[in-house]
Parts: sequence; C-alpha cells; structure tokens
Amino acid sequence: MENLILKYFFTSIVIIFLANSATGQNPNQLPILLDAESSVIENSSNSISFIKLKINQENNFQLLADKAMASSLDFSTNEWELVGNVYLESNGINIKSQSALIKFALNEITEAIFDGSPVIFENIDSLGSINVSGGAEKINYSKRSGFISMEGDAFLKQGNNDFKGCSLTYDIQAEQITSGSSECGQPVVITITPSE
Repeated sequence: MENLILKYFFTSIVIIFLANSATGQNPNQLPILLDAESSVIENSSNSISFIKLKINQENNFQLLADKAMASSLDFSTNEWELVGNVYLESNGINIKSQSALIKFALNEITEAIFDGSPVIFENIDSLGSINVSGGAEKINYSKRSGFISMEGDAFLKQGNNDFKGCSLTYDIQAEQITSGSSECGQPVVITITPSE
C-alpha cells in the first residue's frame, strides 16, 4: 500500500523510544514521546508527516508544531521540518517561530534553524526569570556549541540594555552578546538604560 493513512483512528499517537531506564542516565537516553492528532506514513516517498505534533523528552527538550515531516522516527540521526506555531523548549531556551528545521543526533537536538517574522527566543534561568530575550528573521540554535546566531533585523534585550543589528550572536553559557558581520552595512546599536 503506497499510502498508509492513520487519521482519526487514534485521537493521538504516542510512540515511546525506550532506552536505558537506570537512575541518573543522560537525558538523551530517556524515552522520546511523540503525540500527534493525526499522521500519514508514505512508504513510496519514505516520509512521515504529522498534524498538531508534540515531541517531548523529559529533562531535555519539548517541540510543538502544527505540521511536521521527517524521513523516519529514528532520532539517532534525522531531520524534522516543522511548520506553523513552532515552539522549542530546551535547557532554559524557549524559541517560537513559523517554521524550523530540527536536526537530531544520538537522540538529542544538535541544531535547530528557525525562520519567521520574527523568530523570538528567551533564555530562562532556574528560577524562571528571563536572562535574555530577542529575535530575528532567522535564528540558528546550536545546542552543542551553546550559541544562538541571529540574522536579519536581530535584537536582544539583556537586563536594561537593548542591542540591535543585522547579525547578533548570543553565547548561552557565558551570557555574552557578540555583533556579527558588518556586510549588511548597518552598525550595531546598543541602548543602555541606567539602573535606578
């Protein structure tokens, strides 16, 4: 059968990828839960698509999207295309956009490329306070390197200070902001608001 359509058969699909259940294991070894309103598996094109997708791995990440497509359910190495109300929550980083390409390796997100008008992100500390927030037309989040690169009308707010430019990079670990390329012809503008 060329198309196997699983629609409204289940109100949701839950797929659990079981891994080692030992206490203290790495977050990327925990089960990955996938929940969707409906799905389509196309054997001819070797693709899987979902409507109203939620992917969750405890203590590691959560992904939401109106639509999603991938070549398989293998999270050890795969790419997912997400469209519509895309949301990523990963280790204190929250990102919202209209579309994204999410790359997985060894059952964890390694890189996520977001597009939108704008893409919005927040870095939230362990107490729930926002350390940094910002956005741009395109954001590249590299979990392994710990950088968020912003291109196109990029802006950041850190405390009372605002940064604007065509390209900005945020180092998550160091909480450091760097101006990117000057090829766009626009300078970086920093607005410093004195503390009271």
